[in-house]
Amino acid sequence: MHKTDWRSPAEYRPLQHYDRAGFAWEIVRRNQDYCREYRRIQRMKPPDPVVIERFVKRWGLRFRC
Repeated sequence: MHKTDWRSPAEYRPLQHYDRAGFAWEIVRRNQDYCREYRRIQRMKPPDPVVIERFVKRWGLRFRC
């Protein structure tokens, strides 16, 4: 597990230049539920559009094709 001192200003410097989307991505990509669902969708051949739509609604994400 990554140990970060949340009280250290140095830990937040890389985030200072992020826009909303970049900051949101930093949060969601660390979410274990998101990662698990994403991996499950990646393994689908072909991907199920219904499962993808549920994923999009749950996480508020859209992907470019």
